[in-house]
Amino acid sequence: MVFDPETSLVQPSELALRPCLDPSLYLMGIALYRIWQLAPIPSGWVLGLTFFFIQLVLNALWSPLFFGLHDLWLAFAEYF
Repeated sequence: MVFDPETSLVQPSELALRPCLDPSLYLMGIALYRIWQLAPIPSGWVLGLTFFFIQLVLNALWSPLFFGLHDLWLAFAEYF
């Protein structure tokens, strides 16, 4: 099912979400870069960094799915 902004009761505006979503993605990227700068990454951190990177990619994909394709269900399913 494709999200139809004409008939939806809830229409989150890109203008409302962009100021929150973009800085959070930038800050996640900066955090990952700062951790990456630790020359030998402790072995216990590898699993945590893997999940962190997966979450960063999923967060980056959400906007194009929701705002670009206007597919509410695909954007919702992307989190699960």
